[in-house]
Amino acid sequence: MNSEENKPPKFNILKDEPLTENEMDRFEYSDIAEELANIIQNVKTPFTIGLYGKWGCGKTSICKLIEKNLKKDDKFKTFYFDVWKYENDSFRRQFLIELDEKLFEGKSKYREKLNQSLTIPKTLSLKENIRIIWDDILLKVFIILSVLTIALIFIKNIIIPYIASVELMNLFKRIIDLGLIFNIFNFILNSVKLYQGSIQINKVDSAEGFEHYYEEQLKKLVDKKLLIIIDNLDRLTSEKVVSVLSDIKTFLAKSDDDNNTVFIIPCDNESLSHHLCNIYDENFDVDEFLRKFFNLTFKIPKLLDIELDDYTSMKLKETGILEFQNDYSLSFVITQAFRDNPREIIQFINSLVGSFLLARGRGLSDVLDNLAFLAKILVIRQKWPVSYAKIENEILRTGIDLDSAVRKTSNNEEGNKIKDFLNITPAKTNNYDIFFSLHKSKQEKEFLELDSFLLSAIEKRFSDVELIYKKIKGNGNIVEFNRILNDYINKNKNKKEQILNIFVSIVKILSIDRAERLSDFKDFLSYGFTILNDPNIYIKWINDINFANLLNDDAVKFIQKEFYDIFIENICNALRSETEKGQPTIDIYKGMELFHLLGTDSIWGNINNPNDILSQAKSKFIHSINIEEVVVNKKQLDSVINFILSERPISMWSIPPSISKINEIITHNAIGENIWKILDNTRLFLDKIERSYSFDSSNISIQDISNTIIAKYNQVQNWSEKSNLIKFIFSLKKIKGNPLRDQLNSLVVNFISNTDNPCENIYTNIPKKTMIKMIETEMMYKNAIINRSKTLPDIFIKYDLANSFNEQERDSIIRALMSNQRELLTLLEYLNFNLPEVSIEWLVKAMVDIINMVPLEFFAKWINAIKELKIDNYPALIESFRLNLQQVKQKGDGFNDVITNFASRNRKLFEGIIDELTK
Repeated sequence: MNSEENKPPKFNILKDEPLTENEMDRFEYSDIAEELANIIQNVKTPFTIGLYGKWGCGKTSICKLIEKNLKKDDKFKTFYFDVWKYENDSFRRQFLIELDEKLFEGKSKYREKLNQSLTIPKTLSLKENIRIIWDDILLKVFIILSVLTIALIFIKNIIIPYIASVELMNLFKRIIDLGLIFNIFNFILNSVKLYQGSIQINKVDSAEGFEHYYEEQLKKLVDKKLLIIIDNLDRLTSEKVVSVLSDIKTFLAKSDDDNNTVFIIPCDNESLSHHLCNIYDENFDVDEFLRKFFNLTFKIPKLLDIELDDYTSMKLKETGILEFQNDYSLSFVITQAFRDNPREIIQFINSLVGSFLLARGRGLSDVLDNLAFLAKILVIRQKWPVSYAKIENEILRTGIDLDSAVRKTSNNEEGNKIKDFLNITPAKTNNYDIFFSLHKSKQEKEFLELDSFLLSAIEKRFSDVELIYKKIKGNGNIVEFNRILNDYINKNKNKKEQILNIFVSIVKILSIDRAERLSDFKDFLSYGFTILNDPNIYIKWINDINFANLLNDDAVKFIQKEFYDIFIENICNALRSETEKGQPTIDIYKGMELFHLLGTDSIWGNINNPNDILSQAKSKFIHSINIEEVVVNKKQLDSVINFILSERPISMWSIPPSISKINEIITHNAIGENIWKILDNTRLFLDKIERSYSFDSSNISIQDISNTIIAKYNQVQNWSEKSNLIKFIFSLKKIKGNPLRDQLNSLVVNFISNTDNPCENIYTNIPKKTMIKMIETEMMYKNAIINRSKTLPDIFIKYDLANSFNEQERDSIIRALMSNQRELLTLLEYLNFNLPEVSIEWLVKAMVDIINMVPLEFFAKWINAIKELKIDNYPALIESFRLNLQQVKQKGDGFNDVITNFASRNRKLFEGIIDELTK
């Protein structure tokens, strides 16, 4: 292979410099420069011109062109001074130094005269040395000598006498005296040497001094004019800007016949205004200040879009990168971002080159195919760096789209500017994160099965997904594959439909070896639940998702609860959604299937507050069921009834709509005989409510169904049907707060007291314990039984209620039954003739009195009852009994045989007349 082919493609980095003459001609800046030069040549000096324009729009280029035009005029000298370069130094000092060196070759030596303090070599005269030394060292010498003298005297007179002889002391005295003299002499010599070597020259600080030097330079111009260009003023700090403006006005441009200067100050007038307000206050009249400062102002006109487009395209071509050429979308984004600012366009294109080269080196085809969108991202980074950092973090960490990230992170004036920029630039993408990271992981590049798996899953080719999964699993790469798959989804989370198709495909293949595959894909499913966090997704794809593979004990086991909760909540929200017509958005039978899955023990036990979440969903779902669609089909009707009454959950949320919907069903014209089964199931439902919940039945649903049952009871004539209704009535009665409880009680009273209703019917529907409790707690029920028993004591006897009624109540029943001998006898036999003494006497007398009226069929029981009531305890009644029996004997053989038989067994009772009664 040719070595040339291995070389990377060439490219150029653009120079960040003022516009060339050709470029200025493109924007017609040459005309501006020419006209300003003409003004400068004809104005009366001193004169100050403000050239207004944004940074990078070409102000410096125009000034350079003016400078070039004036060089042709031998009556002019031009001086360009970059004030920003000397921001930390004195403007006056550096201005004069630069002026001296650029115009007069530094002949005035202002750099030495005006710069900061200098130390320079200089040979001093003897007189100067003596004066300097005397002024500086006299005090030092005096202090040092005093200290040394005291020290030596102390040593000589106190310390030495203790440690040495007289001879030795004299020796020490000489040594010390000589040392003292030597030190003094050496100190003086060093000081003299120091001051002979250097001299300090200090800078000039006074305003008068600077003004003197400036006037000195102006005189050198003789009869020539001086053009002074002071650039980059608006880049200084606010304090420095005001200081420089003051110096220009009072020092450089002051009115004077000898001041033959013209000033041009290129600046951003808005930035200048900002600086002035910072120093003074926001109410400061900036316009008035600038009008007084500048004799003339000129604002650089805005460039036309077509001019900038051409310029941008030209600069893109200069990079030498083929992909940049003829890409109108790319140049459009750049032009819209940096309108009227050619210099910023150059800087941006250089940044774009760097990012492009990185993307090309990493093989990021998504980026290379959409350079316009890459430019949009880089524009935000360059123009709004603070917001960019927040947007970048949001996209890379949460995966939301660019517009959403901007809305979330930049709700301020800067955010509005970013939104406006995004709106006017059409470049779009779905893969946002790669444009921010410019990176694709090594695993993504090397895992070859990923693309084929994703493509098959997106197209929902389930068999292919199954085969690729088995291959990956067989190679032992499932863990790594899952990690890469999750990373892919994170980067493409805004492609909701693609991710949903992948989700549907993976859920589909969970049907086989469910536990193992759920374990393999648990991370994907967990993350998928957070991405597909919208009930509308599940509504739209309800028939595609195999929910049985997700709502089971294995899923609960392998998927982390916090993610599973998100899924459950979305399913519940989908179930309670409605169409505009108030119908369930999800098909009713699919919805019932989902409620069944959600109600299983493995799911139910792992839902946070299931009664709240599922009950609210079920309440909404039941409320929106269209009865017209289900009553026409018995099978469908049964499934709906079972769902309403049997499926979890039964709670305060679901009870009202359940009762209302049942009421709506049983009142439908097409319901027919199905009503009895529905009522029976509903009764069981109501019993659950009464046992398990504290329910305030003031809810209209309970009142409505109570009204329906009351009307139905009064309507039907068959006591068997009334019996079915009475069970339901008892369930309704138990519900606390039912406003129709009194009416329901009246129906129960009617059911008990009406003798047309067979006793077995009552006994079957009202258990004995219930009946006794009713009698004990509600007088109306006792009265109902008393009233019925006065005609037919069957309930009294069947329920064995003797101990539930007092003597007076039993006596009233017996008295009423005197006209119904058969029932009286039945009651007396049940009571085993055990009556209070007060009742027996009148009863025996009454029975004896009507003995002639008793039919033959139960005549024997009648006279035997009189005997059982112990008539022999009442002698006054025995005679009447005897006489009445003798009369009855005349009614025929049947009566005669009964009386004969009775008299034979009770001879003692009929002493004296036994023969007459037994003949």
